[in-house]
Amino acid sequence: MKKMNLNNESMSKIIISLVLLVIGILFCFLYNRSNIISTLFGSIIIVLGVLSIVMTFIGDKKVLTVKGALGAGLIAFGIFFIINIKIIAGLLTSLVPYSLICIGSLIVLDSILSFAKVNNKKIALGVMELIVGLGLLALGICLILIDDFEQYAYLILGIVIIALAAFLLVTAFLVKDQKNKK
Repeated sequence: MKKMNLNNESMSKIIISLVLLVIGILFCFLYNRSNIISTLFGSIIIVLGVLSIVMTFIGDKKVLTVKGALGAGLIAFGIFFIINIKIIAGLLTSLVPYSLICIGSLIVLDSILSFAKVNNKKIALGVMELIVGLGLLALGICLILIDDFEQYAYLILGIVIIALAAFLLVTAFLVKDQKNKK
């Protein structure tokens, strides 16, 4: 059996994707309970901040780095989300569509740029990026234009987070496999 050697970047992608997968599943099951979701969202952001600090310490043997400072910022945002439940519920509902449109547009742009410098090994990844980007773009537009979509913003956010987790997990192993082939 072949032993897998994972570097720090691949390990952190795998850990983050597993945490995001749990977050996405919880959002899908609790999509109509905004108080629980705000508390959960804050708690998860705190966990991501702590993970960021720990992974920085493991990788760089220091805490006072840019990633460590970002982890501390995530912890502060998590505490803010837990304390200000009603503000965050409204903010997330109005922020999700515009975030989906921006992220979808960036992913579509990245896939178009990857097609411009055609590499036969990366065409599948470019097509996957294009499909994900167009899907996020369409979801964001639907959330803005169709009123009934708004009540399902958390459910859609959960599905998007699950898709992001799957994407990160796949890219962690794809990058690993491509480095092994060289």
